[in-house]
Amino acid sequence: MAFDVDKGDEKAGARQGPTPGIVVREATGEDNDVLIALELESPLVMGDIEETYDRSPEFFACHRQKEAYRVVLCELDGRVAGVMAGVFQAPLIQGQRHKLVYVQQARVHQDFHGRRVAWNLANDL
Repeated sequence: MAFDVDKGDEKAGARQGPTPGIVVREATGEDNDVLIALELESPLVMGDIEETYDRSPEFFACHRQKEAYRVVLCELDGRVAGVMAGVFQAPLIQGQRHKLVYVQQARVHQDFHGRRVAWNLANDL
């Protein structure tokens, strides 16, 4: 999923105040273990298929291979509720440079579905 950050369209540029009780912040190396656990507890569900990824021992390893990336996490009710990682690119489109963010990874723990976690993560990314 990619959004044109420069356009300011509804998906990329809309900004809503944070949802009460939600804290979104930059993920750090200190979050490694809790993010690995979140990934294991939050499988991707596609129809009858579930995919679970084990990012241990280093959650951030796959992201560091990108030139420009950002990982944000969401805390709600004192727990890590979700994570989103984006890769930033600046392709030339119709002769103009555009800043795009590609959402490389997004997880929301099932206990927090329907509580605008992904929305808050995407708006911070």
